[in-house]
Amino acid sequence: RKAARTGADADLDPEQQAKRAAARDKRTAERQRKVDAGLAELERWLRDLARQGLAHAQQQPARYWDGMAARLVDAQAPGLARWLRNLASIPSSGEGWSKRLLAELGSLYLLLEGYRRLESLPEPLQADIRLRIGWNWQEGDLPAEAWVRDRWLMIGQRSYEEEQLRVRRAWLWGRDSGRLALALDFAYQSQPMPPIAVPGTWIEAELGFFPSHYPQRALLRNPVLIEEQGAPPVLADGAALLEAYSAALAQQPWLGILPAVLAEVTPVRGDADRWWLRDQAANRLPMNPGFSAGWRLLALGGGTPLTVFGEWNGEEFWPLGAWTAGRFAAF
Repeated sequence: RKAARTGADADLDPEQQAKRAAARDKRTAERQRKVDAGLAELERWLRDLARQGLAHAQQQPARYWDGMAARLVDAQAPGLARWLRNLASIPSSGEGWSKRLLAELGSLYLLLEGYRRLESLPEPLQADIRLRIGWNWQEGDLPAEAWVRDRWLMIGQRSYEEEQLRVRRAWLWGRDSGRLALALDFAYQSQPMPPIAVPGTWIEAELGFFPSHYPQRALLRNPVLIEEQGAPPVLADGAALLEAYSAALAQQPWLGILPAVLAEVTPVRGDADRWWLRDQAANRLPMNPGFSAGWRLLALGGGTPLTVFGEWNGEEFWPLGAWTAGRFAAF
């Protein structure tokens, strides 16, 4: 993907612009060569893992995964490196680990197959594959039609650490467009995060959506705090969530997370201190074990049903906010 001409480039004379463009093309070609080599090595590694069996993978120390992940970092494929390091915890994750690991490995191999046929795929799907590998988009790369100006509700945020990075996931809902968008920010160690509105507040801003078959991730530009009202549309129950997730995966197989607002669900505590969301049809969705505010969520509704916003990863739900009696609370 060629970089867009920046404002600084526009100030240069044609010869300087040509030299800078040639240097960019050379860097792009060099990265492409490294990525190609890294993905070829990853495919050999996956084939070896499949031949030896998942039980063999369960017996391996952390360096078994970290070594391949480090080689992917060297190959300038940081997205795949993070994916591989996340896989390392699955063999020790308890019952059903082999099913979860096999699904992730299958998804990873599908990505490699997609990359092998990249030029024959639709451009939005090419962008999805490149982003999953580790390419990123800058503001100047996005075309004018990618930008959506709207009144946005900051509907939920979640921060966590990933290796030496701090990651912040912020979800916004557009009042007029009806779109849900993910603003994703990173900071190294003690570096400050870019400022952003707190959950429950409204901003007027432009969001530039990354090219994708199922656009979610976006860049935030020129936000201004405003007064506004409204709430995003809801999914009726857990079955509607599963249908929406299946439809999304059909468009973007590596989506990972679907944001969703669930109507009339009640937090319930099950065995082994596990929390669930029970809908009006008495179906239960498991909450992510990392979510530690189950009691607070239950207290918010006083045991009555709530409207809850959060992230669904295909197996577990992570609540990020809830409404009760017209009042919003962030988690």
